[in-house]
Amino acid sequence: MMDLGTAEFTITGVNQPDRSVAITPPLYAFSTLYTPAEGIQTSAAIDFEPTSLVRGTGDEIDSRSTPEALMPESRNRRYWLLKSEPDSYSFDDLLAAPDSTTYWSGVRNYQARNFMRDDMKVGDGVLFYYSGADPAGIVGTAEIVRAGYPDFTAWDTSDGHYDPKTKESDPTWYMVDIRAGKRLKEFLDLPGLRHVRELEKMELLRKGSRLSVQPVRPDEWRTILRLGGVSAPGKPKRKTATR
Repeated sequence: MMDLGTAEFTITGVNQPDRSVAITPPLYAFSTLYTPAEGIQTSAAIDFEPTSLVRGTGDEIDSRSTPEALMPESRNRRYWLLKSEPDSYSFDDLLAAPDSTTYWSGVRNYQARNFMRDDMKVGDGVLFYYSGADPAGIVGTAEIVRAGYPDFTAWDTSDGHYDPKTKESDPTWYMVDIRAGKRLKEFLDLPGLRHVRELEKMELLRKGSRLSVQPVRPDEWRTILRLGGVSAPGKPKRKTATR
């Protein structure tokens, strides 16, 4: 991973309409790391539950993320990692849901929201990750079956992720639908993943990484499936004409 030195930033005093903010580390610049919304006063307001990761909450913004870490290699099919606390919503809950499908709501971080709204597409692969567990780790796979659409829990006053600053007519937060894939034969705990050389650039393992929605590179996806004892679909064999 490219070294950005010690450049850091803190977002405070933001009170302006939606627009992208360009962050310029010492070596190069990239944009759309964070899109502030009108009325957000401090960085703390961005993350409603800074110590809780419940079906997509508890994200943090980190200026050290690089474009390489945040964007997958190919658009043919992208891969993602979604975090959930098993006591709140487990992989078993997903398997038991109708058609083994659920909506992934409650994301209240702008960077993660942008992934869900703009980048996640039907057919993308998902790694289901247990956060807040002992140990934390990857338990199974899933698939995106509905691309980003407004997260209606944001204007539901009875929901724990209600946001009074967003409106149904002008939604701020988005979600996707996922369908369960396979449970890994081997639960891949976080300490063990740190020792896998092929995963050394994985966003999950980057120091300070806390996003509950993270991109995963294709080679990392294949490595995870191999370690978890799940076979990845092979590439179709090229057909040759016969005479």
